[in-house]
Amino acid sequence: MRTIFKTKLDITDFQTIELPQDFKILHIANQNGVPCIWYECTHDMPLVYLDIYCFGTGYRMDNLPAMVYIGTVQIDGYVWHFYRAQTWRR
Repeated sequence: MRTIFKTKLDITDFQTIELPQDFKILHIANQNGVPCIWYECTHDMPLVYLDIYCFGTGYRMDNLPAMVYIGTVQIDGYVWHFYRAQTWRR
């Protein structure tokens, strides 16, 4: 059965999160001062590792792997842009 889940993200250059392998990212937003990502998945699918990158407005984005934009959040006057790696790993 498909379900929507939420995971909190850190405001850091790079992090890895675990998601079921059939995930579909729906939205990213600030919830109570914390960036969160909502995704749709089948809960009992095998988990995969997904690399997440975070950049502030004006930050350099040099020498990075291919990425996919997933959303922007504003927290305490700062604007953070989140990207995910194009591929995930087991």
